[in-house]
Amino acid sequence: MAAWCPAEAGLYICLYTCRPRNLPLKFVIEAAGLTVAGGKELALDLMSRLAAHTEHQFTFIVPDLAAYKAISGSNIRSIVCRKGSGLLHRARLLNHEVPRICREVGADALLCLGNFVPWKRVCPTAVLLQNAWIVYGDQVADSRRTLREHLITAYGRHAYRHLRRDITIITQTQVMKDHLCKRYGIGAGRVAITPNTLSLEKLGGNHHRAPSGEDEGARPFTFLCLAHCYAHKNIDILADAALRLSKYTEVSAKCVITVAPEQHPGARRLLKRLGQSELAGKIENIGPVPSEMLPQVYRSADALIFPTLLESYSRTYLEAMYFGLPILTSDRDFAHNLCQNAAIYFDPLDADSVARAMARVMEDSGLRQRLVENGRRILAQSPTWDEIAARFVEVLERTARGEPPVQTAPTGAPKNMFCSAELELSTCRPQGRRYTTPAPAAVDVRLLFNHKARGWRNKYGSRGKLNSRVEQFAARLAELCPPPASILDLGCGTGEIAAAIDQMGYQVTACDFAEEMIAVARSNYSGTAVNWVRLEPDWQALPFADGSFDAIVASSVFEYLDDVPRVAADLSRVLRPDGVLLLTVPNPCNVVRKLEARLQSVPLYHRLSSLLRKVQRIDSYAAYLRLSRNRFDAQGWQSVLNAAHFTPLDESEFSREAWQQQAQAPLVLLTVKRAATGSSGQFDADADLCRHIAG
Repeated sequence: MAAWCPAEAGLYICLYTCRPRNLPLKFVIEAAGLTVAGGKELALDLMSRLAAHTEHQFTFIVPDLAAYKAISGSNIRSIVCRKGSGLLHRARLLNHEVPRICREVGADALLCLGNFVPWKRVCPTAVLLQNAWIVYGDQVADSRRTLREHLITAYGRHAYRHLRRDITIITQTQVMKDHLCKRYGIGAGRVAITPNTLSLEKLGGNHHRAPSGEDEGARPFTFLCLAHCYAHKNIDILADAALRLSKYTEVSAKCVITVAPEQHPGARRLLKRLGQSELAGKIENIGPVPSEMLPQVYRSADALIFPTLLESYSRTYLEAMYFGLPILTSDRDFAHNLCQNAAIYFDPLDADSVARAMARVMEDSGLRQRLVENGRRILAQSPTWDEIAARFVEVLERTARGEPPVQTAPTGAPKNMFCSAELELSTCRPQGRRYTTPAPAAVDVRLLFNHKARGWRNKYGSRGKLNSRVEQFAARLAELCPPPASILDLGCGTGEIAAAIDQMGYQVTACDFAEEMIAVARSNYSGTAVNWVRLEPDWQALPFADGSFDAIVASSVFEYLDDVPRVAADLSRVLRPDGVLLLTVPNPCNVVRKLEARLQSVPLYHRLSSLLRKVQRIDSYAAYLRLSRNRFDAQGWQSVLNAAHFTPLDESEFSREAWQQQAQAPLVLLTVKRAATGSSGQFDADADLCRHIAG
């Protein structure tokens, strides 16, 4: 802490940490700019729960709205700001009024809920990052934005590029945290994840609705798009999709939108277009929906459609799950993170992709029911607002003490409370309600391949360095396991191998935990029968039943794994008896691999100057060397695979001589089959050896 705090700040932290931890603290929470939409709802829900934390005193800085003024409690004081939403007013509030209030109340910590903090340090500070534009970029949405929106984004990006290192940052999802850390080089230990959730009392107790389709003959299938008409919400695409829908289905449908002309210049253009006769009956605008009317609006719809281009979080997804609506949304990482298998995904910039997704949901009642059931399972695992408020309080307490917002699990702590590096919700949860974060190495692997996703397909082109890999896997697979066998492509990337073996007649399931890779694969090979599966970032076991596949292919996957023995054992589990595993691993006999081994023996990445890190290819290669760490020899790989009950189809593949003969190749293709379980003694011996090698 002393390395980056001014002397007086370091003294403050030193004095504070000597105080008894049970003394009441004084926190200031700034929410003056949160007057509409999700930011307002989050602030109201959080503040109303903080009244229960009577161990501390809270001072709220809020806008002049009745909902805020209604919050009360013995430990709460509210300061209402005069009206004004301009950039200069906001700057004055943050840099003059907020510091003055903090000094007057003797604040132990400040929490800013609206993305920005005072430039000068007044007390330990935390900030909730909700503005997705600060970490994302989208050229299409960017072209539709106003000058004011551009200025806010430019200011926000500048602010986070120069954010003081003593400030704690809070995001609502792991995806948002990943993008933040990657874009600004912010250490993961400075960022806490505190999720959002529904306020059930606002939605009403009865969330049951008639199954979609019961009255389809009486009215058109109704899609609900519940969103303000901001540039990134991309509502315009629904008009184009509605005009194309008849190409894909004969079922009648309409989209209900909730737009007001004052929301954005684009709203006025959209409403003018809706007056055209060709859209009559296809798009219906009901205007903004008050909170108390949400249940009625959701119950009148058959599905939620949300073509947004970027989000930090959206309660709309959870509301749709609560009211039993299937979800159709953008094939983007934030949507996958929140909706998982409770949504159908489309390209939000392709009207035909949107229309195809709409037709698919309209015509398949079984699909609608599965999406609804999956949504309810996701919703059942979400935290309560009492738990979220407790997490905010915990972050504030740690910020006041000068401690990072995350902590490692103490020895013997229950595994469902902690991930490997970060405590996300410290409240004990029932079995099955688990909140974890991927181990840092896994997060970095995912970020690396998400970053490479858009150009990865070029590597399989005629001049690409991976162009022979598809042919190599396809040929070997055809020898060992003819179609129509069931194949799993583990770590499928952008799907070139999966698509190729699908064309050979195999039944292919392809999975990856890099959501951008899966999104590209789905888009590029939408015409195939491949079942694309996105793994959770912190996956521990594959989401497939025992004995599901005849063969598994894993192209350059094992070198990046955090826990090679665990993954190998899980692959053995999902294979049928005598099923085969084909995998490529780095060849340590190759001259390039030998050079890489020397580079990996020094902390190369951290020795790079900041200037060299700005050269993308150098930075990317350094990250690759840091993450591709499983570089075993032939005997090492054989031991690891034997421990998972795999045996070589050809023992010579695991001989040093064979690897030396292939020294010109940077990768070696290995083929093993699932063996009958041996004696426990042999397994234990192999497992001990494999742990020694992989450790």
